[in-house]
Amino acid sequence: MRLYSTRQDYFYHYWPDYASGNNSCSQSGSIHTRCVLINVSKGKPGDYVGDGDCFFYTFKQGDYETTFNTQFPNNKIIVEQVYQSYILGPLAFAKTVKIHELNTFIEGVQPTNHYYSEGVGIIRKEFLDSNQVWNLVSYHIAP
Repeated sequence: MRLYSTRQDYFYHYWPDYASGNNSCSQSGSIHTRCVLINVSKGKPGDYVGDGDCFFYTFKQGDYETTFNTQFPNNKIIVEQVYQSYILGPLAFAKTVKIHELNTFIEGVQPTNHYYSEGVGIIRKEFLDSNQVWNLVSYHIAP
């Protein structure tokens, strides 16, 4: 998935990294164990900020994954909350997962909350140190 933030003037690219060598994992079949790590990169022409892990599948509330961060060696992404439905202004979303990251390098080296909605992707970001919030206000998913 690719996303452009008009607020920040940066491009975000999300892509899956499948567990290799695990017979329980399949790129085309059902997944019943933690097989997929979602990565994100942030940049624009002439300004590459970096990349990191942002989500994993499968999950349940309380699960976490240790992620590399040069500024914060004990960094983790944690499934903090799983909502069966989530309302964001006039938009209604199905299953939504709140991921808390102890220190997000690409978002200014600060703790963050990211909300990912099934079938849509990221719908909300909360930058905890800078007290800023980014909300999805409209979207179109191309077939």
